[in-house]
Amino acid sequence: MNSSSIEIVEFNPQEASKERWKSFHTFQDAIFLETNPDDPLPSHTIREQEMMVRINDLASSTIHQIAITDDGQIVGRISLSHPRPESPDYESQKSVVTASLEVAHEWRRQGLGTRLLRKVVEICETREHVEWIQIGSKTDVGHAFAEKFGGQVAIIAQENRLYIHDIDWSMVQQWNTQGSLSAPDVRIEIFKGLIENNLEAFCALYT
Repeated sequence: MNSSSIEIVEFNPQEASKERWKSFHTFQDAIFLETNPDDPLPSHTIREQEMMVRINDLASSTIHQIAITDDGQIVGRISLSHPRPESPDYESQKSVVTASLEVAHEWRRQGLGTRLLRKVVEICETREHVEWIQIGSKTDVGHAFAEKFGGQVAIIAQENRLYIHDIDWSMVQQWNTQGSLSAPDVRIEIFKGLIENNLEAFCALYT
């Protein structure tokens, strides 16, 4: 396979056709299953909605690019996020672009990842004040790729999972009872969508 025949184009979630979305989901599902083989696939509808939200984010701008074959198959993807000048975080975050880079398993070590990374750099060069590119990876392949180009490990995250069937519900109930006794003035509320009540208090805690 020759990656030079692959075209790298912009992917606009708002304008993508059904066929392009289908190819996008096929690609993303394969990437997801590689690191989460025992998990159910994410909802395609929710994935599309989440990308729409990021496109319209008032705090940061997001750019998506895809690597596509002659027959319309998506085999690679990059996305970049950078704070907008009007964002409250702009001054403290303007030097960093957060990016993701993914390549289909069968197209790795063919030069496609290098082309996508070069595209990331090209886009960053058009942004004023950018000094760092932060790219996340869930695989050793991604770590090796970053190190090849002088990347350094800045943050290591760990994900812990608890399967529902392994939960000790009697212990959970005990914790719930103890919590109610030690903090009688505190209650747990569940909300869907945006918080309407106590928004200022939530923002203060989140910050």
